[in-house]
Amino acid sequence: MEPTSTIDKILSATSDIVVHEGVRSLTLEAVALRAGISKGGLLYHFSTKQALLRAFLFHTFEEYEAQIQSRAEELPKGPGRLLQASIEVAFDLSQASGLEYFGAIAGVFAEYPDLLDALGEREQALYRSIQEDSADPAMATVVTLALEGLWMADLMGTGPSEGPERDVLHKTLTALASARPKGTT
Repeated sequence: MEPTSTIDKILSATSDIVVHEGVRSLTLEAVALRAGISKGGLLYHFSTKQALLRAFLFHTFEEYEAQIQSRAEELPKGPGRLLQASIEVAFDLSQASGLEYFGAIAGVFAEYPDLLDALGEREQALYRSIQEDSADPAMATVVTLALEGLWMADLMGTGPSEGPERDVLHKTLTALASARPKGTT
């Protein structure tokens, strides 16, 4: 979909540069040029590179949250929908295009570690929602941490590649997410 608002154009240009060229290649001039606006127009919305990167991170995370919510709505009602949806989205995103975003985000955090705190609060809120929606909050935490480990392993090229091993991992995490705590029916 083609971005329509000025902010959408700016964030799309930022994403394109960060994902394909790296955070060190991101300049306000490059974003303005790629977005087709003046540097003054960019500065009107984002006065610093850090403010722009913060908006990029939050926008990317909002898209991730929206994917989880959308996938959860497709699942049968009941506890654990958010966790099941997060598994499906994580495996979808662990493909090449999703890995580009993970790498870009890791690059932003490496250059601007203070942005991690801001996004960390949003991520913690999502994890709390997943736990609260789960029949077994401890298992939800285990599965969520396993997904984060999978993303990191994929990013580093050490995770299980596509195929039977990956399918078993997917099925195992799905089964863990569906499990009820001991002592319940």
